[in-house]
Amino acid sequence: MRLEGEHDAHVSSSTHGSMPVGEVNHSGNAWTQDLIHKVQEQEQEISQLRRYLTDCSVKEAQIRNEKYVLEKRIAYMRLAFDQQQQDLVDASSKALSYRQEIIEENIRLTYALQATQQERSTFVSYLLPLLSEYSLQPQVSDAQSIVSNVKVLFKHLQEKLLLTETKLKESEYQLAPWQSDVNHSNDSPLAPSRSAGVALTHYTKDSMYSHDHTAIDWNLERQQQDEPSSSAVRNYHLDDSSTFSPLENSQSAAFEMHVQPGTSVDEYPAHKKVDETPPKHVQFLEPISKTVVDDAQNPSYGSAFDDPSSSNSPLLSPVFEEPSSSFSEGGDDDPLPAIEDLQISGEPYPGHELQACGYSINGTTSCNFEWVCHLEDGSVNYIDGAKQPNYLVTADDVDLYLAIEVQPLDDRNRKGELVKVFANENRKIACNPEMQSNIEKTLHAGHASYKVSHGTGFLDIWEAATLSIKREGYSIKCNNDLTIAEKFSASTTVTIPFGLPAELVIIGSDGSEHSLRADNGSPDLIGSRDEIVLTLRLFIKRALQRKKGKKRVFLFNK
Repeated sequence: MRLEGEHDAHVSSSTHGSMPVGEVNHSGNAWTQDLIHKVQEQEQEISQLRRYLTDCSVKEAQIRNEKYVLEKRIAYMRLAFDQQQQDLVDASSKALSYRQEIIEENIRLTYALQATQQERSTFVSYLLPLLSEYSLQPQVSDAQSIVSNVKVLFKHLQEKLLLTETKLKESEYQLAPWQSDVNHSNDSPLAPSRSAGVALTHYTKDSMYSHDHTAIDWNLERQQQDEPSSSAVRNYHLDDSSTFSPLENSQSAAFEMHVQPGTSVDEYPAHKKVDETPPKHVQFLEPISKTVVDDAQNPSYGSAFDDPSSSNSPLLSPVFEEPSSSFSEGGDDDPLPAIEDLQISGEPYPGHELQACGYSINGTTSCNFEWVCHLEDGSVNYIDGAKQPNYLVTADDVDLYLAIEVQPLDDRNRKGELVKVFANENRKIACNPEMQSNIEKTLHAGHASYKVSHGTGFLDIWEAATLSIKREGYSIKCNNDLTIAEKFSASTTVTIPFGLPAELVIIGSDGSEHSLRADNGSPDLIGSRDEIVLTLRLFIKRALQRKKGKKRVFLFNK
């Protein structure tokens, strides 16, 4: 307060002093201007601070927005990370389950392999000693060698059984003269010669059909029991090698008449065996033809000996003057074997069986069959494995001409004229109306599903599956969550294995094969298989046409 008073007093004194008025005004203006200048500077500074504050507010809003975006992105990343973690856990679980299944499958296959090896060792242990008894020990104990030798053994035993039956049938005609001529041989001066002829008949036929000496010994024992002079008869044939035997000569002449010029003797192994000595080891020959057995059963061979009143002497051997027609060969002018009225019966639809039948003439004993497919360009495709008179029509035959070629043969392996007849009255094989209607409905719908069985490739194991066909491709979903999906391409093919009426194979673009078996509960599994094959092929063709931009064409003609 003092200072203010002093200032006021100073001002008052200065006012009342001698200072001029102009100086006082000048100093007041300077102070005012200075004050105004400072106020303006402060206002400018305030405006700058306001602008800076506004910029900071804008930047703060931008930073907040970026922070929100980053937080949202981090949340998405965390969610994706959690999903990846869950997928990894699921994949690990599936891998562990798959490994467990593989381990179980390996264990099962190991047991199956052990059982198979045990079964194989059992077969080998039983078959090898059996083959050794007949001098058929294979050099290598593999399946092919053992099976081949077993086939040979079976063939030999079958021949031996046939020969034994033949000898038993012959004994019915040869034992009667010994019993009926016991008393007659003592009265007639020709009795020794007659007995000798009968004994020679036994020996000659036994030497023709026997592999050992059992039959001869048995006949000699019967001779000793029934005929007192059998020892003389036996010595007559065995000891006197220079004695003329009309029975032997006539029988050899009959065999010589059977072999015509230009015919190899090797074609008649049963006849060639007459002059051979019985081998010490087992010999396997071709089965004796039916003509030899029939001629051995012919009553004309023993009629001259069974009838005591016959005027023909056994030394003249009239029995073989006219050999049986079954032993004689026809001349070059004999007609060739042929087939008459060859025709094919059965419905010519996929899934149905065709049967070829006809009448054999001119001595036809067998035929060779070949089922063939004729294309429109004239080419011919022989069907692999179709060599029987019956044939199962499949989807492979649709829209083709199906025929059978028959080559007749006779007992001399002469070939007759080839006979061919077409199925379906020389028309193309087509689908039955029901199958064609189902295929057209499937094409119109653009998709189809079939219940099938999928081959696992292990020991003929099949598992239930569903085959889904769409416009772009197909998929196979099994019950164990295994899914096979593939799009149609030019290399996708569908094949039908021969002899397996309900199976088909889909070959993918990578060469992988998927074996399927029709299993939709229908009694006509074969027809279902063919319907699936035709549907797949048609979808493949349509898919390729769409890629090329071509017009749709139906797969087979109506």
